[in-house]
Amino acid sequence: MQKLAIMNEKGGVGKSALATQLSFYAALKRNLKVLVIDLDQQCNTSKCIENSGLFHVAEITAGALLLNGDSFSASDKPTLIKGDKLLSRLESMGPEKAKEVIGNFYRALSALNPHYDLCVIDTNPSPDVRAMAALCIANYAISPVQLNQEAIDGVVQLYENIRRVSVYNPELTFMGLLPNMVLNTPFQRANFRDLMQSFGQILLKDGNGRFLSIPHRTAVSEAQSECRPVWTGEKSTALKTWTEIKGVFEAILEKMKMAEQDQGEAL
Repeated sequence: MQKLAIMNEKGGVGKSALATQLSFYAALKRNLKVLVIDLDQQCNTSKCIENSGLFHVAEITAGALLLNGDSFSASDKPTLIKGDKLLSRLESMGPEKAKEVIGNFYRALSALNPHYDLCVIDTNPSPDVRAMAALCIANYAISPVQLNQEAIDGVVQLYENIRRVSVYNPELTFMGLLPNMVLNTPFQRANFRDLMQSFGQILLKDGNGRFLSIPHRTAVSEAQSECRPVWTGEKSTALKTWTEIKGVFEAILEKMKMAEQDQGEAL
């Protein structure tokens, strides 16, 4: 099972939409056995996936898994481990409790390893033990980022945290920064140039070396609010949006060496 942590220490960058729509794509278009774990107590990913009716919802929550080491039986369907209010307790826990939490997470995912192909971990925006646990467990990490100065200023700390954890988890590969909700405005084009100049080496690229990004489209926010995959929208804009972002998802799975597991589209 490949494990992908989606993270950024700033909120509002589109982590939940990326986690949700990538999981829909992997499960429904690529026929992969997908496990989604929501580590954010706001539960935006959980609400969308649960209400879609497309995933099995595990009988345990993410808070119970991390805090108590609770386990559950794997399903043959795509599975969601929901976020919950228990997760907020992890915000102020010290290093000793952090070791226990990471141990609980590691043991749970080790037991599930034979049953799923891909685990998508949506993290919370605050830099607490949850982000550390996700990085210690993951094979890959990706960071959606908005093209504003505040988000760009946070890249240095984010990358440093990932680099520091990679000492303890040598299997961790940082796939890169993914500009998200991008607007075709002079301001954002200028910020994108600044981002390429300073962090071009860690921007997400496709197999041909082209920089990848996800444009700002109402079809994505509509799909999230209606709890469904973006490509199922009735409007022509939904199909256009899906055409724009499909290549990003394909590149992510290819970098995780999962594209060859495609068995044909399920929906």
